[in-house]
Amino acid sequence: MYSASRGVPAWEPVDLTQIGVPFTAEHPPFTQQTHETLGLNAPFDSTLPMQHQSDSATTMSLVPHPHEQHNAEPAGDVQNVSATPMGPPLQPRKKKAPTLRANAWLPYKSHILDLHITQGLPLQEVQQRMKDERGFTAELRQYRMRISQWGKDKNVKPQEMKAIVRKRQHRKLIEKDKGELVFEVRGNQVEPRKIERWMKSHDVPESFLYPNSPAAPTPSAVYCHTISDRGSPALLSSVHSPAASILSPAGGPLTAQNSPAFSPALSVSSIVRVQSSVFTGHSPALTYRPLSGVYFASPDSTLSGLYDHVDIETVPLRQRYRQRDEENLRDQLFGAESSFETSPNDTSDMLSELGHILLEQGRYKAAEEVIRRLVEGHRSQSGDDNINTLQALYLLGQALAFEGLYVNAERLYRRSLEGREKVLGLEHPDTLASVSDLGLVLEEQGKYIEAEVLHQRALEGSEKVLGLEHPDTLCSVRCLGSVLERQGKYQEAEAMHRRALEGLEKVVELEHPDTLCSVGCLGSVLERQGKYQEAEAMHRRALEGLEKVVGLEHPDTLCSVGCLGSVLEKQGKYQEAEAMHRRALEAEEKVVGLEHPNTLTSVYCLGSVLEKQGEYIRAEEMLRRAMKGEEKVLGLEHPNTLISVSGLGLVLEKQGEYKEAESMHQRAVQGCRKILGLKHPTTLVSVNRLALVLQNQGRLVEAEDLEVQVIESSKAVLGNEHPNTLTAMKDLAVTFKLQGRNQEALLLMVRCCESRWRVIGAHHPDTKSSLEMLDKWYMEHSKSGMMLL
Repeated sequence: MYSASRGVPAWEPVDLTQIGVPFTAEHPPFTQQTHETLGLNAPFDSTLPMQHQSDSATTMSLVPHPHEQHNAEPAGDVQNVSATPMGPPLQPRKKKAPTLRANAWLPYKSHILDLHITQGLPLQEVQQRMKDERGFTAELRQYRMRISQWGKDKNVKPQEMKAIVRKRQHRKLIEKDKGELVFEVRGNQVEPRKIERWMKSHDVPESFLYPNSPAAPTPSAVYCHTISDRGSPALLSSVHSPAASILSPAGGPLTAQNSPAFSPALSVSSIVRVQSSVFTGHSPALTYRPLSGVYFASPDSTLSGLYDHVDIETVPLRQRYRQRDEENLRDQLFGAESSFETSPNDTSDMLSELGHILLEQGRYKAAEEVIRRLVEGHRSQSGDDNINTLQALYLLGQALAFEGLYVNAERLYRRSLEGREKVLGLEHPDTLASVSDLGLVLEEQGKYIEAEVLHQRALEGSEKVLGLEHPDTLCSVRCLGSVLERQGKYQEAEAMHRRALEGLEKVVELEHPDTLCSVGCLGSVLERQGKYQEAEAMHRRALEGLEKVVGLEHPDTLCSVGCLGSVLEKQGKYQEAEAMHRRALEAEEKVVGLEHPNTLTSVYCLGSVLEKQGEYIRAEEMLRRAMKGEEKVLGLEHPNTLISVSGLGLVLEKQGEYKEAESMHQRAVQGCRKILGLKHPTTLVSVNRLALVLQNQGRLVEAEDLEVQVIESSKAVLGNEHPNTLTAMKDLAVTFKLQGRNQEALLLMVRCCESRWRVIGAHHPDTKSSLEMLDKWYMEHSKSGMMLL
């Protein structure tokens, strides 16, 4: 997931409170919801310092978010159970196989399917060959589950066959006027002879309905259609498993208990308590894209349970990103939890994978709920420092990061990293993943230097352990590029983003979300360098791909919408830009909430483009909202907050409110110099805006000094003809003119006009305004009879 032009979503400091969940029969620990701040190797306690929306403030961000770029322009795995004197000693719990994410299987998917599906080799042989030939190790049950999730499991499960027989008999005996049904399971047609054999072996007569009891829900993997008179399939239905709450089996609300005073010794148990969440949005809307087959999607809500219910034979909706994977997994999980033969390890694997899928869909609150259950399950089975608990905590950190809960996410990542370093080693891929994600969360909090160190470590480790072209290595390349970009090191960042994109295009699909993320990141850094046309092409490619792959209202898509709006604005296409920013803002308010950092970035962007169009009152309203929201969510000195302060100062200056504008610019300059450095491009823009308000108050010497500093630094950092450099050049020319230094003013304005014509085009509003100003000055001089140039 990545962010737009102002930067990746930010992380917020919060007010911490303590809330506990009572342990009762109605709310067993395995179903408690949890939120935590953590410490390593600390005992369990009942304290919970928590992060609240009202008090504080994410590639993983897939898409860059457009805020900064606007400013470019004016323990152990096993626990042994002691033997008792009354019987034989209990056996130690079998060590659980490492959890393998979808990305870990990706490089081997085609070969596994070729061996098992195409060549027909049994899974045991496939498992051994993958280990011997490719060095890939997984348990047989993990193979079975993954192949099923890929939709390639040809075996029809008992519940699926029961549903098929029930529908077949109902059609045959009740709906005699309709055509025969054809059934598919995971895309594979079920032969009629197979159905008949099953009926015979289970003593199901052809002349009776099956069963006589009311119809049960149809598993989501089962699809059926009617063969019409002309042989074309007619849509019938597809449903999935019944709803079941994961939060409270009794159906009642979870209640908090009084907690003791806060203890500095934080614990894993402190994570697993209910809190009020910053995340106030809803799940993204269903993806609108062409269907590959007969399908009904499940409508979603943010607080959906594990087993959503879909009404049968209603309006067909289009698929959400990875919806079939989700529904197959939910169905397997429902069957597993209904069976006494399923081990906790199998259930944990399913919960973990479901959490990953929900995160990829942008359904962060639903993901958090599933992952909290996973955390509590591992804690109750294995303890705090078991590797599976650490993995679950890492996954929970990702969910919190996406929700904008950056402080709690950082604590979880640090806990996970320390545990993984201890248990797995410094260079294990899972350890490196924790390093990288900790770097991302620090980056979101504006801690760029510390983040860069972590991204460098993650990249060097991935190159050594996984290889130069492994997808995880390439994602580390992109992450390093992102933090370099945040520090204004645009050429280095561009090199990183190009390397990441070229590699991902080679090793994964062109429209894979990771590839599209890198497309957007490259567009972002090109935009920062003033390469607007190339940047626009990148952003359009990223947006079109994300709309197709993950959906119109996925958070990453909305960030990409904002990025495109930003680069359109930079080119003077204000109406198109405004439409993009309004689309992003309206959807983000619904999907991620009113105070999510992404939403506040879109508020800022809309205010910026309104200011460009002279709508100062509406612009001021948006910019004040952005600034106040970011002060609350991200902190007073977060780079995004300072950018909004500067933007507000600009619109106040445009309205003649010079004193308040100067105060805003002084605050922005001081904050940027402290946080970003004296020569960061964002700092230079803030300084130039301060000079402009001084100029408008007639303080020309002060203004000139600042403008000269900005031009010299911009030339060194960005180049002689970067749009920011040219803006500062224009402002200095105006200062010269106001001082009566007409010859110097004309010379400088001519240079500015020539460069703007060449760099941003003759039709850009900035070029036009410069030419109009130059023409006016020539007219004034010609009337006075003064010699020109």
